[in-house]
Amino acid sequence: SPTMFDLLPLLIAYLAICTALLTLYFLSDTKLLRNSPLKTYLIRSYKSTVRLCPIAIRRTIAELVTVLLYRRNTAFQCLLVGLLGLGYFIMLRDAIPILYHWDYHSNHVFLPLLLLFTCLCFYACTCLSDPGEITERTLYKYQPVYGHDGQLFRDDSCCRTCGFVRPARSRHCDTCDVCIHRYDHHCVWTNCCIGGLNLRYFLGFLVSLCCVCLTHPGWLSNRWVTLSPLIACGKPSA
Repeated sequence: SPTMFDLLPLLIAYLAICTALLTLYFLSDTKLLRNSPLKTYLIRSYKSTVRLCPIAIRRTIAELVTVLLYRRNTAFQCLLVGLLGLGYFIMLRDAIPILYHWDYHSNHVFLPLLLLFTCLCFYACTCLSDPGEITERTLYKYQPVYGHDGQLFRDDSCCRTCGFVRPARSRHCDTCDVCIHRYDHHCVWTNCCIGGLNLRYFLGFLVSLCCVCLTHPGWLSNRWVTLSPLIACGKPSA
């Protein structure tokens, strides 16, 4: 069966394709690509593909996008946890046994599991904690936090949905249908709003997730380089 190291070329190809697509996306409105033949070709290809697609399929895709991106659901939460679990499963199945075969005295699972536990703790806190929902009962707590500057935040700015004057730096989330204190954005990956009360957990989750994604390749590479002499000799550590 293929090991993690056998799948390395596929991983590199995947990262290269994703990097190229992201580069095209972020540079699409710059002078470099605004009127370029590449952008024209991509737009024409997209429009041609849409025309060839049956109306029923287009409607289904549009409804699916609406449900996934503009309504509260747990699809992206399951996807994120599934991707983390799959990555750790592959590492524990393919990489860790190799490390223990050549160096069974060291602890090869402490750092990966510590990072995973930290990441999941921050993620759970972000998903389950109150982002700062403003209701008639909690309005009095958020009104005096920030003063209205009369420009961006006016003292006569009323939320038509909630029916009260919005505190400064708050905003109504259409997805959650509630005003949020110090509203940042609605995150589909956490299935909740990111506001003043859970922003610290969200930032902790992002930092720990980056550590998971960046530390593991470097950590595995370091272990592999360290054990290379033993592997070359064909003798596990004593």
